Amino acid sequence: GGLLCAAALVGALDAFAPRVSGATGLPLITVHLLAGAAARAVGWLTPPALAVLAPLHTAALGVISIAAGAELEPSAVRQSGRVIGHLAVANCASALAFVFCCSYVFIGPSASLGLAAGDRLAAASLLSSVVAIARSPSSAIALVAELRADGPFTQTLLGVTMVTDLLAVVLFAICAEAAQEALAPLRDGEEAGRAPLALACGVAVRMLVQ
Repeated sequence: GGLLCAAALVGALDAFAPRVSGATGLPLITVHLLAGAAARAVGWLTPPALAVLAPLHTAALGVISIAAGAELEPSAVRQSGRVIGHLAVANCASALAFVFCCSYVFIGPSASLGLAAGDRLAAASLLSSVVAIARSPSSAIALVAELRADGPFTQTLLGVTMVTDLLAVVLFAICAEAAQEALAPLRDGEEAGRAPLALACGVAVRMLVQ
């Protein structure tokens, strides 16, 4: 039932989404996202159906990433490489700081974190802030394709999106390993607190293996 609903939704979107987009002025990607959210809310897309569609989701993300990379022109990226780097770093730093502070302030009073609440709250806030810096290559490439955009601004936008997404993956791996190590229950006879160098080496090795 869930798969049939998903197939019907895709067919309906293929037929009517362009009309809705033209009538409302919304990008096609926004119409698709709203339709998916509505279908999930009313129960048309069930968890078993989404689990079956997960391989298609993974494959689609791979194709989107290749398409986004293909849109980048090496010469344009080289010319604006410094700008892309500065924007990506500034974007990551500002999002990390802002979301971390907001999460730390608002999660604390409402969460039951048990023992070591301060450490758990810091870990949850850190992971939330790292997730917040990620950008969506699928949304960017959909807008570029729909609007047939090109030029220095478009190339810079795509470059910042790709670099920020890469930084988000690396930072999340680092922060997830660090949080897991910091919050791991102590083993029998283990002293509380490991040397910072040993902790950093353990995190780095596991991250590289992943």
